[in-house]
Amino acid sequence: MSPVVLHIYGPLSIHTYGIAIACGLFLFFYQLVQNPERAKIIDEDHLTWLFMVNIIVGLLGARMLHIINSHDSYESWYDIFALWNGGLSVLGVLVALTIVNPLYFLYYKIPVFRMMDLGALYAPLVH
Repeated sequence: MSPVVLHIYGPLSIHTYGIAIACGLFLFFYQLVQNPERAKIIDEDHLTWLFMVNIIVGLLGARMLHIINSHDSYESWYDIFALWNGGLSVLGVLVALTIVNPLYFLYYKIPVFRMMDLGALYAPLVH
């Protein structure tokens, strides 16, 4: 299988791994919305907002951990923002979401452990 599905322009391409992650995110969100226990814990509007926040925080955490681990491979500040060159860390996503999600739940008075248990059911779909 080719790692690049579609070359857009210059360094921008759509990769098979990116499509797989996007499908996993869609399935995660769909399954979480359909779960009957979810309605007792969090409404759909909060869940949608939380999902968008998690995508942004996950990307930032993934990039930050990669920058910390391989800071010597960056020649200029521009390279830090060049996501199309690769350089994301799955562990960075986990660390960032483990910090941000409980804070979000506490701020909106959502039961932390019940929501984390519910999210953990479908989390393997993303990866």
